[in-house]
Amino acid sequence: MSRTCTCAACGKEFESAWSQEEARAEFDARFPDAPADDELVVVCDACYQGMEAAGLFNLTQAEIAPP
Repeated sequence: MSRTCTCAACGKEFESAWSQEEARAEFDARFPDAPADDELVVVCDACYQGMEAAGLFNLTQAEIAPP
């Protein structure tokens, strides 16, 4: 079942086939060192692919944490 979401990066609405639980499971699997209380944001496939291509998912928590 799809749901309408708004991309946190570009602001466009899109249909997501993932449930919130599926998204959390994917996040936990990809980023096991992230704090468990990290809030999830939803991004569209185009923004996700752009972030991945830019290497943003390879940054450490210290590199992305605000000073």
